[in-house]
Amino acid sequence: MTLSEKLISILKGKKWLIALLLAVFLIFFGFYTTWRTHYKSTDFDTYYYAGRDVLAGVSIYTEHEGISPYIYPPFFACLIVPLALFSLEVASVFWYILNLALFFLSILLSFRLIFNDKLKDINPNALLSVPVILFFIIIIGFFIDNVSMLQANISILFLVVAGLYFFKKKMDLPAAFFLGLAISIKVIPILFLIYFIVKREFKMAAFIALWTGLFSYVLPAAFMGPDNAWVSLTMWSKSMLFESMSKNPNSDMLLYMFNPQNQSVTAFFSRWFIKNDFLILHFKRMAHEYPAFLIPWTLSMARERAFFISKGFTLLVGAATFLCCFGKIKKRSDHLLNYEYSLMFLVSLIANPVLKTQQMIFLLFPALLLLYRIIKPTGSNRFLYPAFLSFAFLYLSQMFGVFKMLGFGTLSILLLWGVLLISYRKAVFAR
Repeated sequence: MTLSEKLISILKGKKWLIALLLAVFLIFFGFYTTWRTHYKSTDFDTYYYAGRDVLAGVSIYTEHEGISPYIYPPFFACLIVPLALFSLEVASVFWYILNLALFFLSILLSFRLIFNDKLKDINPNALLSVPVILFFIIIIGFFIDNVSMLQANISILFLVVAGLYFFKKKMDLPAAFFLGLAISIKVIPILFLIYFIVKREFKMAAFIALWTGLFSYVLPAAFMGPDNAWVSLTMWSKSMLFESMSKNPNSDMLLYMFNPQNQSVTAFFSRWFIKNDFLILHFKRMAHEYPAFLIPWTLSMARERAFFISKGFTLLVGAATFLCCFGKIKKRSDHLLNYEYSLMFLVSLIANPVLKTQQMIFLLFPALLLLYRIIKPTGSNRFLYPAFLSFAFLYLSQMFGVFKMLGFGTLSILLLWGVLLISYRKAVFAR
């Protein structure tokens, strides 16, 4: 019996103890997040007060003292209304439990899509390999990063993965239902709608558009009234959606771009392409406390030009991805579709102008696919093994602030995109 098989045998024998320790950890973690919510240190209070505003019949974009501004579409505030009937602390407990359930289901559905019930065929020795251990460390990071802040990203991940799972099962209406829900909460999953158009799955695309319209306006109109729902949707579109895509950034947008927490491609270009002026130096020194040795590391581009180049780069990545995915789907169970889904997840992150580490939970699916290619019995990992290790190093290095400033999170996304794109094309040509 190998060392890996012995360890697996020991873990199986201690499964009840492991389950008990996990339950105790989750209970105490739940108390911790509730305590943070009470002291307004999570994002849930923002959602909660938006739900209360819906009940009160006032604008959901009303500012509340000590609460971060609500930046989501009106639909999400309406979804929070049932929780807003409880106290903030009780509501946060329900939201915490929901996040636990959706996180587990997201992992389960991702495994079902990628491994296709072939986990039993994997060599037990591979289950305790370095990439597998790193993957589970990354998963723990995803979990703590999102649940400690009671973010909405776990919900988005679950909705998208559920939509893809039902699409594989040839159940277009429920698949579109979940994807429409995701788009109506955070607009960035709309790239999956474009994906289905590119794949000439027009019925699926039509269903997604129908559900998105229903959730984005019709349902909020039932809660808020038609006029208030339209005003709120218009306000969100102008102040949150279109302003984030501006090619002429104002000071508030630049503040986001120079924030080390922002790992978007646009932020990466901003930090290293825009020349230092008085305002930029203020952001680096005072607002975000860059180390002195990093401050001079910059090119000498004007803001507008750097933003133009970043948008051009993003469009180029998106165009290359959609071009590779072009063509009618012949068989929904085709494992190559998982590459395309992974690339869509990655492009969704690359296209996002404000990308915090919590949103990088979208990396779960493409990282799992890369791991599957490494540990599958017939896989060749000469190229993929070091690629996964490099990705894990770049992603995990974000726990140190200086590496966030260097944009290692951005580089981890771009690396994973490039590796999966090359691997996908090689798999297509091998047929």
